[in-house]
Amino acid sequence: MNKPPVVAVLDVGKTNKKVALYDANFRAVDLKKISLDAVPNGDGIEYEQTEELFRWTCKILAEFAEVYDIRAIGITTHGATLAVLDRDGELAHPVISYLSPAGDRVEDEFNEKFGPPEKIHSETCTPPFGFANAAKQIYFLQKFFPQDWEKAQHLLYFPQYLGYLFTGKMAADPTYLGCHTYLWDLRKSCPSEVARELGVDGMIPEKVLAPWDELGTVGESVAEESGIPAGIPVVVGIHDSNASLLPYLAKGFDRFTLNSTGTWCVAMTPSDGFDFEPNEIGTKTFYNLSAYGRPVKTAIFPGGLEFSEFSKIVGETAMENPEEINLVCRDAEIILTGGIIPGAEAFPGSVPVLRLGRQEISLEELKEMGLDAAGIGKDTFLAALNLSLAIQTVEVLNRAGLREDSEIFVEGGFANNPEYCRILASLLPKNRVCLTELKEATAFGTALCAWKLVEGVDLESLSSRFEIVIRDVESAEISGLDQYVEKYRALCTGA
Repeated sequence: MNKPPVVAVLDVGKTNKKVALYDANFRAVDLKKISLDAVPNGDGIEYEQTEELFRWTCKILAEFAEVYDIRAIGITTHGATLAVLDRDGELAHPVISYLSPAGDRVEDEFNEKFGPPEKIHSETCTPPFGFANAAKQIYFLQKFFPQDWEKAQHLLYFPQYLGYLFTGKMAADPTYLGCHTYLWDLRKSCPSEVARELGVDGMIPEKVLAPWDELGTVGESVAEESGIPAGIPVVVGIHDSNASLLPYLAKGFDRFTLNSTGTWCVAMTPSDGFDFEPNEIGTKTFYNLSAYGRPVKTAIFPGGLEFSEFSKIVGETAMENPEEINLVCRDAEIILTGGIIPGAEAFPGSVPVLRLGRQEISLEELKEMGLDAAGIGKDTFLAALNLSLAIQTVEVLNRAGLREDSEIFVEGGFANNPEYCRILASLLPKNRVCLTELKEATAFGTALCAWKLVEGVDLESLSSRFEIVIRDVESAEISGLDQYVEKYRALCTGA
């Protein structure tokens, strides 16, 4: 009996790790997943469970190989993660979780040594992100683990490190080089001044390949230990946000902004150059590089986190009476501002506060006392929350380079929130706001890379095998919306 041909995709999220199988028509045919959180070392630093992840991945791939003909392995991971290897190709230090706090001392010393954040932002197209700026992880190791750093010979970004474990080969790809590391000069396509001053410019692989190129094949030793067939091609790998963008690029969309909503809401616009407005320096606005190595202007805010934290207060996520949105807008007395993570606000300096006329109730008070502290109903609170998230989204979309008359594709958790979507469409009458039904976009985009390697054809040819179903979002008639937005912005900015 012939085994059905598939590609396997290793999709590494921050907590959830998946191995998904896709056939040549990009249908998901099987899936296994596991939760692996980073583990603390007792000093406030957390480390990724890389050994456990690779061991589990090999086990799953070996099981799948008994049933399917695995033609290639694709790899995608979350950002801001790198592996430091010694001369023998072993980890010189465990892989740091970017969610670990860098600490004021590291931040201050880093800025003093390499320049103020605004200067680095302008030069590397990247704002400060704590340890999500991988250069700060390197500085931390040099400062506090010199004995480990002395052994450092190679730097591999996370997708390529996992690929290295399969193949023994090293390379880099543009999407991770351009992933807010501080280590890459996006305009010059070479290691940054920060990388040179850290002394790591020679540790970054010189070989920069496309995400769909072959890194190598599954080695004999890995095959013997795991049961995975030797010789399976492994692609170079891709950063997760860029993987989710790739299906749209493959289908030929060229004037759009992707609004990918989750814990972090990420707005991405394919762009022509690396340009910032003066008021964008210092905000969480930056550039990624697409799978094609081209600029993608990006802006983020923790919209999903805010929705989760605020909705816990009422114990509900869905509104029973959407008409409450009109009432809240008309009176403009109930405003819920965002800003749960300082430094990552859609409106810099905004703080999470519920304003009832002249009364202000902090997030902490709301958590402690519930809506009794406000004297308002659940639907009223959720109306203010959805208005807040939509207004913040517009700000982030604009920073990400949203153009008039372009399409906005909403995917992720907020695509299932009709009130948010209708408010967003009402706020952007000159744009087409759409919902897409592209499931597991990150894994899907990585499967595109893997099948491109297998068949040796261009992405446009592969794109004829799938459709991205798009549904327009109808705007709502919301009286007083413009005045509400004006008041909201004034409260956030102090204008």
